[in-house]
Amino acid sequence: MDPEALQSIIVSLTFGKPTYDGILRIVHYSRSIAESYLLHHRASVLRLCEINGISLTDLATDIIGDIFEKNSENKFIHIDSFVHQLAKPVDEIDPRLLQTEFRTFVYYRSKRQLARTYSQSDPVWAKIFRNLKIHLQKHPDLRLAEDFRGFVVEPAADSAQDHLPEFPPETVEQRLFAEVRTIDTIPHILKSLAGILCAEKNFRRSIPLAELVRIVRVLYVQNFDRDVQPEDVEISSEEIASIQKTVFEDLDRKILSDYLLKGKLNSREAKIMSDTLREVMTGWWSGDGDEFSIARITQKNFGVSQQEYKKLYQSKIEYLARIAKERVAQYIEKNL
Repeated sequence: MDPEALQSIIVSLTFGKPTYDGILRIVHYSRSIAESYLLHHRASVLRLCEINGISLTDLATDIIGDIFEKNSENKFIHIDSFVHQLAKPVDEIDPRLLQTEFRTFVYYRSKRQLARTYSQSDPVWAKIFRNLKIHLQKHPDLRLAEDFRGFVVEPAADSAQDHLPEFPPETVEQRLFAEVRTIDTIPHILKSLAGILCAEKNFRRSIPLAELVRIVRVLYVQNFDRDVQPEDVEISSEEIASIQKTVFEDLDRKILSDYLLKGKLNSREAKIMSDTLREVMTGWWSGDGDEFSIARITQKNFGVSQQEYKKLYQSKIEYLARIAKERVAQYIEKNL
């Protein structure tokens, strides 16, 4: 896309009324950037897609949905965040520099969405992510911050040097691996990371949390013969109940607004969907979940025939089940 055209569209997204053509152009442009990022990690991404039963196109679509998410005031919240962190006002910055910054922004949102998908399908990844967040919340030398890249780890007291170039993750990885071993615990790894970040003078003193999870996962799992797991932190029954309550309420509102009020389901059919999703989610936590048993659940509990299930319920329930997984991952990422 032409840099001047991109600048004009971003300005309209942030401060004015964007045209349909403008939104379409920036969405297509962002999608091409996201797909180039995914193709750069083709082997691992395709394996991830295979595990989750989705295509690369589905994953790219999820990334675009995240980038152009709106809030209750109809504002593009992530675009606004990106604009507010630019060195100059968006209508004054050099268009070519803005284009470079925007590509970087899309890359980081792609990483974030990829990390969320990993957390849903890779138990080791999710466990490391959770443990790091818990230890960072009380760490004396490091803290969690948030910018257009998502969660980042930076020194608690020293300047993050955000005016400098990005600290290359592969450089952080090399320096960290030179100081830690596979038997080291999360606190020891974070202590070494704090020393690396605080001593840095040429790059930003920060690293995206998703990149740190990847590095720790490599340390624990991929590059060593011993498969040592990071210390486990269990989710309490109270936390599970809170997560379930939040997600159940989200799903019920969606069933009401998208299906019941639009006449796509009657009240009995809506209740069948709601109760079935509750049973499916309860199975996830107990370890008895089997997505292929959803049809059997509707048949056993509500007498729904296989033909009726496929015609009326299957696509809706499977769609809402995917949303439920995303909501659970988002809740854990934000609150735990």
